[in-house]
Amino acid sequence: MMGPLPALLACGSAGGLLFHWLKVPGGPMVGAMLAVIAHNLLISESVVLPSALKTGTYILMGIVVGSMFRPSMLGILRDSWYMLLISSAILFTAGFFSAYLAYKTGTLSATSAYLATSPGGLNALTGMAAQMGEDAPIILLYQMTRQYAVILLAPLIGKWLLR
Repeated sequence: MMGPLPALLACGSAGGLLFHWLKVPGGPMVGAMLAVIAHNLLISESVVLPSALKTGTYILMGIVVGSMFRPSMLGILRDSWYMLLISSAILFTAGFFSAYLAYKTGTLSATSAYLATSPGGLNALTGMAAQMGEDAPIILLYQMTRQYAVILLAPLIGKWLLR
């Protein structure tokens, strides 16, 4: 019989691989997360991950995000820096007001509200939240909802913009 940590790792790995195989956007992370949530709902035993495992995972997430950088991105940045600033300002403003509402309604702490409503990478903000001791599962839910809304609405918005 497996101990709680190996069972959790096996469950998360199976969910991540299944969602990857099904080609679900963000599948490995989302599948692992949902499988572990299901595990935690079915098994009353709480598993606390070792600090070294969490640190190693955050390092790997940083490597994955950093590996996406390409030198050609600097040329794109040079040609469109103004649009980057404008779109970032709009998203930051919308995130700020959303965070303010979430905090003032008592839904989330100030830091959690900011991380949950800020535009950014699903894995980066969730990892940062977990490391800061904030409500990482709630922040992940906010980020995941936004990510899937963008993915599902992209074809419709693309058609609208091409008119």
